[in-house]
Amino acid sequence: MDVSRRTALVVGGTSGIGLGLAHRLARLGSTVVVGGRRPAPVDGLEQVQVDVTDPASVLRARDEVLAAHPDLDLAPTTAGVLTVRGCGRYFVRARDRSLKESGLHPTERSSMLGFDPDRFSTVVGGAVRLRPRIEELAELVVDRDPNALFLIGSGGSHAAMWPYALLMSTRSTLLTRTPIAAELVVSGDRHLTAESVVVLASLSGTTKETVAAAEYCRERGVTTIGMTGDPESPLARIVDHVLVNPADDETASESYDIQLTLLMTAILARRGEFDGYPRLAAAVDRSEEILLAIQQQAEPVAAAFAERHRDTGYHMLVGAGNLWGFAYNYSMCILEEMQWLHTTRVHGAEFFHGSLELVEKDTSLMLFVGEDESRPLMERVRRFAETYSDQVTVLDSADYPLEGVDADLRGLFAPLVMDSITIRISKHLEQVRNHPLDTRRYYRVVEY
Repeated sequence: MDVSRRTALVVGGTSGIGLGLAHRLARLGSTVVVGGRRPAPVDGLEQVQVDVTDPASVLRARDEVLAAHPDLDLAPTTAGVLTVRGCGRYFVRARDRSLKESGLHPTERSSMLGFDPDRFSTVVGGAVRLRPRIEELAELVVDRDPNALFLIGSGGSHAAMWPYALLMSTRSTLLTRTPIAAELVVSGDRHLTAESVVVLASLSGTTKETVAAAEYCRERGVTTIGMTGDPESPLARIVDHVLVNPADDETASESYDIQLTLLMTAILARRGEFDGYPRLAAAVDRSEEILLAIQQQAEPVAAAFAERHRDTGYHMLVGAGNLWGFAYNYSMCILEEMQWLHTTRVHGAEFFHGSLELVEKDTSLMLFVGEDESRPLMERVRRFAETYSDQVTVLDSADYPLEGVDADLRGLFAPLVMDSITIRISKHLEQVRNHPLDTRRYYRVVEY
């Protein structure tokens, strides 16, 4: 995204990463207003008083800023507060209204670094268009009345299953398990029988461990559903039912999360364990619009993160609830595999049982905060992290408006929100570190 010569409000821009972002925008020739509860004069930056815990204060600041700068382009929110959802939305909505009145949509005014709108639309739209087939498969699963549901993958596809296994375990009496593909084949599982249903995922459809697990299930008469990007792949040929949505390493997460959100909630709905499916499905139908807005809002924050951490060699990633799998995935499959960075990944509930001893003032911590029941676990981690480290990055789904998503459904969208935020971070890390995301030394390069 070209952030030069813009007009920007940085909420929480009076210190830390927000101030760093404000200075970076100013150096690029932008007019910058920083907002905080007690803004102090900063050379070259305008100030506005705003308390993001007070909606009235946010609205007053909005009116003040838009009166002085009706051409406001950017409103990144970096304020370290958990209680108000996305104060930046007040500014963004007002800005968008003025743009619509002028006939110019925000996406027509700017572009994001490395963003391919055609690929985005193809992958996200393709996943959404699978909904009728997904609902048919949900009916099939429920009608079979399985003894257990297995969600199986390898690497990122394995971790992608965790939010949905958690969803089933907390809302359904249907036993749901998530074995690693390779371990299932060598160790087995007493619950896996011909009465089970298995969902397997491999984007290429060629991941040998996942293909072997599909064969293992077929030999035992297990009903299998495959998720892949290639209808002619080995996985697609082995499974009984297949969902196909072509994607790549950068867009696979969005594809998986949309399909799995629909499949698991449709199963729950047919079992009488979730009455919000019609509203959720309607919101998922708007995924392109929702996820694009998240990426746009996250772009300047991602640019600032990458600039600040271009030379950081170690990151600690913490998540909980339906974002624990995401923290694991981003740590292993992006920062380690695609950027060759050293990481620790730890569950928010386990952070205080060992990993906290690694935290120093310059330790980079990435905290993935959602809106499910696990939120208090991450709030506790955040309090500790911000006390003992100056390099804490909080990625909180509550900071993003998710227009059209009902409040009681927002928690289910957290993995998709993080998909959209972190692809922006990945693109900026790729650029500032001069390390392409598709560079590998070993993975699918050498025999192992």
